[in-house]
Amino acid sequence: MEDRNEMYCYLYERGEIKYNVSRQVYYKGGRVKGIKIYHGMSFEKFLDIACEKLKINREGKIFYYIAKYGPNVLLDLEDDEDMKNLNLHYNEFAYVYIVHSTREKRGSRRDSRCYEFKM
Repeated sequence: MEDRNEMYCYLYERGEIKYNVSRQVYYKGGRVKGIKIYHGMSFEKFLDIACEKLKINREGKIFYYIAKYGPNVLLDLEDDEDMKNLNLHYNEFAYVYIVHSTREKRGSRRDSRCYEFKM
């Protein structure tokens, strides 16, 4: 990377989130695009760039990322605090999964049990 504050972000969309035998998350089908993000980027700015790159509407989408040292854990990516945490987990690149929601929210924070992992 040219700038230490930048990192490459892989965006996974239109496929399925699966788990292998050791319960690590992997991606099946769909498409993958990449964008540069930077430390301190707001969630709104991230959404603008990601959705423009994928040419998708952000309505009805849920964003997740995988913890660097916990490849079996999907973490919510839904606000500025989550963006800061994403930046803490990764230095050079990150993996973000975009899921199309199929049901309404149950509370103020998203409850992943309310959604199918169909992207």
